[in-house]
Amino acid sequence: MLSRVHDRYTVTHTDGKTDSVTAELKAGQDAALAAFLFCDQQQRTGMGFGELSTLLDVARQLTSSLERSGNVEAAKAAVNASVFLKTAGAYKKRAKAASSDDRYDDAAVDLMRAALRPGIDPQALEAVEKELGIALRDLKEQREVEANEEAERAAQIAREEAEREATEVGFVFKLVP
Repeated sequence: MLSRVHDRYTVTHTDGKTDSVTAELKAGQDAALAAFLFCDQQQRTGMGFGELSTLLDVARQLTSSLERSGNVEAAKAAVNASVFLKTAGAYKKRAKAASSDDRYDDAAVDLMRAALRPGIDPQALEAVEKELGIALRDLKEQREVEANEEAERAAQIAREEAEREATEVGFVFKLVP
């Protein structure tokens, strides 16, 4: 059975305050997915962790913690077998397919898996990191578009509600002599 694997990080905010946060590898996750989810959550809460190097560092540290815990095989057994591919090139190919379907988060995680492959050639790693940077940029742009669309929907709903209320109030005023 897989026991939880985690690493603690200290985050320094722009105002000088520090917080301690924990990245945790849970059952059903590999280090790349756990690091991506952790960094994504920290970035959404304004704590940074959005940089490519930080993302890969967290994934590498979680991998190292997993190896030290002796739970590598248990962790692999707990993850869907389709997650693991044999080569970094296979991860890159799957990431390219995910990107073409606008699934940039899936692409980023697969590119992280490629970067974490043991024995990856330094030139191949550089290429993977470049593609990962592009996937992260595309994911950020996609989320900005989604946030703008959500804001527009909320504004439209508010306008419709205000118009409905104005119509109801106007109707009441017409009934009163």
